[in-house]
Amino acid sequence: MSLGAWAMLTIVSVILYGGALYYTSIGYGVDLGRLLDRFGLNIVNRTWKRGPQGRLIVFGCTILFLLAIEAILIGGGGGPDVPDGPPEGEWVLISDNVVVNGYTNEGTADDATPNLDGVIARAANLTLRWNDNDMDDNLPGTILRQNEPDTFLLIVYLPTGEELSREAMSDPASTLGTIELEVPWMGGQLDVDWIIEVECVSAGDLVSRFRTIAQDGGNDWTLEIQYSYLEWVVPLEEAA
Repeated sequence: MSLGAWAMLTIVSVILYGGALYYTSIGYGVDLGRLLDRFGLNIVNRTWKRGPQGRLIVFGCTILFLLAIEAILIGGGGGPDVPDGPPEGEWVLISDNVVVNGYTNEGTADDATPNLDGVIARAANLTLRWNDNDMDDNLPGTILRQNEPDTFLLIVYLPTGEELSREAMSDPASTLGTIELEVPWMGGQLDVDWIIEVECVSAGDLVSRFRTIAQDGGNDWTLEIQYSYLEWVVPLEEAA
C-alpha cells in the first residue's frame, strides 16, 4: 500500500475512532481531561478544554503525529508499487523427433503413441518402416519359393475426431516396407493428444508353387515421428 493510501486510512481512522471514543466517554460520564492529566499530558488537556477549536487542534496534531511515524516507517517518496506484468516473450516454433519401436501380430493393431512430456504437437511427419525378413529362408523345400509381402496400415486419430491413415506393402524384392503420413498444422488449444496405431493387415507367408512352407505371424516395425509445437520463450535478461 502506498504512503498516500496509508495517510488517508489514518485520517479516517482518527476521525471515526476518535469521535466514537469522545462521544462514548461523554455517554458513560468519563472525564477525558482527568485521564490526560493522569498520563502527564497537561498541554493536551489545556488545549482540549478550550472548546471545539481545542478539540480540533488535538485531533489534527494526533493525525500529523501518526502521519510522521508512517512516513518514517514506510517512506515518503516511493510512490505506489507497480505490479509486475507478465514477462514479455514470443511463441517459437520448435521441432523435435521421437522413435517408437514395436512388433505387431497379423490381423491386430498396436498403440504407437509416443510420450511427448506434455507437449501438444501441432504438426508431424510420420514414417513407418519394416523389413519382411523374419522368415527363415533356409528351410528345406524347393528353391522355387517366395516370401509374400507384409501389409501394414498406419492410423492417426486426431483430437478433432478426424482420422488419417495410409496403407502399404513391403517390396517383394528388397523385403523393405515404408509408409509416410503427414499430419497438417493444427491450431487451437487441443486438450488431448493424438492416438497413433500400427496395424499389420497381413503378414505374407513363405510359399512355393504348390504349398505354404512357413507361416508369418507378424513383423517388427519402427515409427519415426518428426513433430512441431509452439513454446512461449522469454528472453534471458527478462527471465532473470
